[in-house]
Amino acid sequence: PAGPAGALYGAELADDDIEEVEAFLPVAAPVALPRGERDCTMGEVPAATVAVLVHTGGYEAMGDTYRALGAWVARNAVHGGARVREWYLVGPGDVESPAAYRTELSWPIEPRS
Repeated sequence: PAGPAGALYGAELADDDIEEVEAFLPVAAPVALPRGERDCTMGEVPAATVAVLVHTGGYEAMGDTYRALGAWVARNAVHGGARVREWYLVGPGDVESPAAYRTELSWPIEPRS
């Protein structure tokens, strides 16, 4: 790994509350995948200008952080069209207490014209 694991999400929840999520693990160089493996692919998360807010604490309260970040984006920028990125800076594999988790929320934006 060349950094913390992450995930990509759509900027809005679907009406049925089902979200499509794509997990990723940054790597420094391509990795050989087993032939026929369909659960894992190599790809690239495209560069983007993002608005960032770091959520501290358990995942169940992350919605409040998303609402704060989304409100800032609505007031100051335009959604950039790419999926929102979460970077799991400190999580269950790092600390015992969810109060110590840190998740970076990165919302792709474009400046208002």
